[in-house]
Amino acid sequence: MDTKITSTYRNYYTNQMNIVLFVDVKKILRTKSAKDSVWFYDNTGYSEGNVTTQLISNCKPGTVVNWLVYSLDMERKPDGTWPAVAEIRNIVFLDPESKETSRESPFEELKIYGGPDKIRSLYTSVYSYWSGNIRMDIGKSISPYRLVIGVDDTKNGSSFSFNVEGASLQIISVNNE
Repeated sequence: MDTKITSTYRNYYTNQMNIVLFVDVKKILRTKSAKDSVWFYDNTGYSEGNVTTQLISNCKPGTVVNWLVYSLDMERKPDGTWPAVAEIRNIVFLDPESKETSRESPFEELKIYGGPDKIRSLYTSVYSYWSGNIRMDIGKSISPYRLVIGVDDTKNGSSFSFNVEGASLQIISVNNE
């Protein structure tokens, strides 16, 4: 490995990255749109576009990526009920050229984690997250993705899904590519 690549590789200090999607659930329910109601943040210190929907998260092969959702306004209401929460219903990787669904995932495995919050409900998780390990055989690439976010409006008995696009993983190569 040459010195420049070794230096770049060491700069990506983490083997685990958290990407948090902040969601203004009240606004989504009022407007029935995710526009101006969501934004990303990651904890690497090497990414671009934090606090926007255009986050480019820099990572390397082998990195564990965790996607989490943080719903704003999570306090119990005066009537004793809990507000609606957002969840990730799916992560879809897109072809960088066409923005259509990609046939190839940059992950060895990608799955949902999380469990029910017994304070709110025995069956409804308040937070859930998706986690995956970036394949070791992947070279330098960019992987745009779409998060499908769900919000259940328990007050009105309805459920909504919203697409959040614009973010991507920028994978550096640790080989001489």
